[in-house]
Amino acid sequence: MNKKAVRTYICVFVVVIIFVLGVINSNRSGRRTTEENEYVLHTRQSDIDYEGILSSEYIIHDGLYYCVLKKATKNGTISIPVSVNLMTLEAKRICEIEGCNHDDGEFLCPLDSLNSSTNMCISDDGNLILVQKNKDWLFHILRYDLHTHEVIELFSTTADEPNIICCNNGVIYYSLLDAKDSKLPKTIYGIDFKTSEIVYEKYVPQDFEIYLIQNRYICAKYESECMIVDYSLKTIYASINIDGELGTWYYDTNAEEFWVSVIDYQREIGYVIKCDMNELSFETVNIAGSNVYYFQITNTRIYYSPFDPHYYGNSRTRGAKGVFDYSGGKIYSIDREQNEISSVLIYDNGETNVLCTRTSKYSILSNMLLFYDIKVCKDSEGGYEYCYFDLSSDLYKIAVDINTSKSSLIIPPD
Repeated sequence: MNKKAVRTYICVFVVVIIFVLGVINSNRSGRRTTEENEYVLHTRQSDIDYEGILSSEYIIHDGLYYCVLKKATKNGTISIPVSVNLMTLEAKRICEIEGCNHDDGEFLCPLDSLNSSTNMCISDDGNLILVQKNKDWLFHILRYDLHTHEVIELFSTTADEPNIICCNNGVIYYSLLDAKDSKLPKTIYGIDFKTSEIVYEKYVPQDFEIYLIQNRYICAKYESECMIVDYSLKTIYASINIDGELGTWYYDTNAEEFWVSVIDYQREIGYVIKCDMNELSFETVNIAGSNVYYFQITNTRIYYSPFDPHYYGNSRTRGAKGVFDYSGGKIYSIDREQNEISSVLIYDNGETNVLCTRTSKYSILSNMLLFYDIKVCKDSEGGYEYCYFDLSSDLYKIAVDINTSKSSLIIPPD
């Protein structure tokens, strides 16, 4: 082989090697990019899995989780509304009123409260509605604009604490009892955000409960019926008989479905019903054949805890009926369409933390399990020993990554 042929052979060989290395590199790069895209898509899917789901248990607005934390101050134990970044788990005061020193020992931040309520809601256009009790010992319903930081009082009362129902089409709906006369009917009010005028007022029996007002329908319960009624509360479009009281509800704005749990504490029986708001028809949902105490829906999953009460001790007011974590500290997950063969146990804290009580439940958002850090306390009175859940002092949130089981404490800011 002459020198020219050898040089040609070498050149061709080098070109082939360069080409092969380029393809390998390209493939490696492609795989890395694909993996990165899959990670991004997975993260986004996780983040958006609760989009379009309204809940009685949590508030999400502009990607932030809103809740109420409590801490002891010179003014006593105060409730502080906060927003939480679910990536960093940092809690930030909602109040951004210019010049506000928040709790300085003498004056209370306009959004902080001396009552124990965690009752609030946020409208689509960024108006936070909350119930506040100040040093005047009046209950105030406040509207706080998250964009302009303007705070306006919509209503105040010396009666019982107002119960916020929901925000819908620029109106805040709430119910009010007369604390001085338990025989009087309950009043349902609707107040326009912008004008502060009462635009809706209905008197209902005290055991008539409204859970959601969505567009032209009202989801309610009266006696042993869950029903969908019109704004006048005179026309019943759909109803279903239930055995117990209604618990947590969700409204899927994408599928236009209203989901709610039914709980009989005495018999320790629970199940879930849902109403198709297009067809206006109810049905019972069988969640993996379980006796469901608590549940949560997302766009793709159902998280739930069967009735598995853990007994902590007798109650001072409820006696031998006791103090319980009705979930037993366990959470299961199943495909929302229930195409999976069986559900999966995704969390079991045993007796480490109180996961579910009658008034406090957990939520799973962006793979983070969130629930209040409730303390179980014991005391005695007249020789009678009892226990209770302490909700009156410092109250923080526990956040657990359900993928890694790593837990963090969400504490109120200064």
